Amino acid sequence: MYKVYFLDGEEITDIEDVQFGHERDIKVHNGLGQGKFPIPDAKDLKLWTITCTQTSKRLFEQLEKLLDSQEESRLVITSDVENISELVLLKGYDRQEPYAGVYDVTIKFIEYKAVGVKTTDIPYIARPGKIPTPPKTVVFTKKNTPYQVAKNQSDFEKASSQANGARNQALYE
Repeated sequence: MYKVYFLDGEEITDIEDVQFGHERDIKVHNGLGQGKFPIPDAKDLKLWTITCTQTSKRLFEQLEKLLDSQEESRLVITSDVENISELVLLKGYDRQEPYAGVYDVTIKFIEYKAVGVKTTDIPYIARPGKIPTPPKTVVFTKKNTPYQVAKNQSDFEKASSQANGARNQALYE
């Protein structure tokens, strides 16, 4: 015997059958000379199908309200064997009227999973090699003009070439 509740405690009475489905697609590929092999896909959302007999139209009003709202609802199924409490969306329902005022109803619920964005920090990894050194800052004044700096550098080059001797003279010519 099942007891089924949804939408803040609304009970579905006269339950005939509760079916639970949970599966995934499996793609089969041909391994060129090695036969076929399966590759499993991600699992599908859980699906509950509830079959019942109803004489009240109140259930249909609640189901229509749930379909219009597009909100998730808590589905609680209790039995002698197990208890289930899941957030679900109403996938749809079907009703047939075999007798006047008596409805055979099939209700389908699908598992609800909230969508979220997961952010992760990227760890710092040291780059290989040396860190480049910034260029030397030169401040120009009245005594230290760009002309003086260039003249001092050329004097330095002449002095270093004289200090290194004649063998390095060929490098500067």
